[in-house]
Amino acid sequence: NAGALAVGEAGLALAERSGEVAWTLYRLLPFVIETSLYLEDFERAARWNARLRVSAEASENPLALAWAGATDAILAFLVRHDSASITLLRESADTLRSVPFVFDAARLRRIIGRALAESGDVAGAETELRLAHDEFLRLGAARELRATREQLRALGVRPPSTAVHAGEGSLSAREREIAGLVADRKSNKEIGALLDISSRTVSTHLSNIYQKLGVDSRGALTDQMRSARGVTGGP
Repeated sequence: NAGALAVGEAGLALAERSGEVAWTLYRLLPFVIETSLYLEDFERAARWNARLRVSAEASENPLALAWAGATDAILAFLVRHDSASITLLRESADTLRSVPFVFDAARLRRIIGRALAESGDVAGAETELRLAHDEFLRLGAARELRATREQLRALGVRPPSTAVHAGEGSLSAREREIAGLVADRKSNKEIGALLDISSRTVSTHLSNIYQKLGVDSRGALTDQMRSARGVTGGP
């Protein structure tokens, strides 16, 4: 709200006087920008984000650069209705996840879901929201999880189960399908063609699968899936 924004901007002034540059980049500027976006004060958000980007580039701070990119993408969607905003949002979500700021990346996926739904791509919106749902469930982020489930219902989609399982059981149905195809030596392009999704979406699913199963390569995933099937050796 407006009170929170005033407190945040006062905090920025204090941080400047005390020389707390890192705290300003990591949290204060992002908080002020996010609050401005919430209040739909887009001009203020853009102004603070310009400042964030200058500081981020000067310090070569990867997280601050990720925040600045995410804000640019959100403004492209909310203000300019830019057709490239979905690509920018996805790039920002991937960057935040790699930092890793997985919670914030998942929140961006909720915005991607909204943007895709508004563009008429219901299937794409469902994919992004399911990815966000899985992340919030894993993190125990109840508030964001509820909001994501409401977005799925608004699409006419039944939300996934909130039961948490270990190992392969923690994968969604689509993730198990993709993991199985990887174990069958299919490339991302081949998997995308079989499932009628983009190679980029396959890559996003794989990143989520790797994290859930604790593997870091296609080979390790293949070994785990083949072991689960009771298959050893072979091509």
